[in-house]
Amino acid sequence: VKNIVLIGTRYLNLLLLPILIIVFTFSDYIIFTILGSMFISGKLILQLMIINIFIFAISMPLSTQILGSGYSVISAKIGTIMFLLNIILNFLFIPSYFLGYKMLNFGAEGAAFATLISTIVYSLLLRYYSFKIFGTPLKIVQNLLFLIITLSIIFAMFYIKTSFDISGLIEF
Repeated sequence: VKNIVLIGTRYLNLLLLPILIIVFTFSDYIIFTILGSMFISGKLILQLMIINIFIFAISMPLSTQILGSGYSVISAKIGTIMFLLNIILNFLFIPSYFLGYKMLNFGAEGAAFATLISTIVYSLLLRYYSFKIFGTPLKIVQNLLFLIITLSIIFAMFYIKTSFDISGLIEF
């Protein structure tokens, strides 16, 4: 089962990483094409949500491993932590005031950021319990290297995008 989880995670990375990079890099063009110029301000939300979807998707083999092995209580606890953290962060990030206290007032971007943080915590908890229960390797060095390569590719795509200005092809 351990090997199947690792292989599943690897294939999900290979499948979803190009989609992540393309959507993240060209989010403004995607929003313009699908929704129009009125929604260009939602670029950051799309970028945060595509990262969220990527992290959630590559965590699914670990979740399935835990659930499929009869550890539904642990899975429920992890889900509850994610749910409660998301609600708390939403109260912190979205409104300008809550019960008379000043909050961060990030609006929709705050909701996307709160969801991303909750998903990262969810993924880390799944990895921890998968390692603790089944001995599924964490591969910290490999994951950090993967993150560095991914960020380098995104940076290169942004550089190419700004160096060869194609915004003239689309009027915002």
